[in-house]
Amino acid sequence: GGAQYAHASPALHSNIFMSISAWGLLVAQVPFIFNFVWNIIAARFIGHNVDSNPWQATTLEWSAAPTPPLPHKNFAELPVVRRGPYEYSVPGAATDHIGQHEVVSDEPVPMIPQVAVQEA
Repeated sequence: GGAQYAHASPALHSNIFMSISAWGLLVAQVPFIFNFVWNIIAARFIGHNVDSNPWQATTLEWSAAPTPPLPHKNFAELPVVRRGPYEYSVPGAATDHIGQHEVVSDEPVPMIPQVAVQEA
């Protein structure tokens, strides 16, 4: 059976290495495939879903509307930016992070400039 591969005899020595590498690649993908299937089962049957901000990020895009998205806009109501984007480990805060749009009880409401809209 090896006569038909006589033209490739200089490269046949790498066949074993490539076979082991292919199996190693398959084995490396098993945890990812398992995690994907497990999360589908957990979300579908157990009811374990994540909230709209699973990484507890503080930037404004995490306050956008949940899926499915709202038609023609990103927010259910226009958010007011109250602070910078990186408010982590704030002393006295109830959580470890405060989002740009979140209201803190003792915080004054920012002044929103009113812009006159001119109709053409």
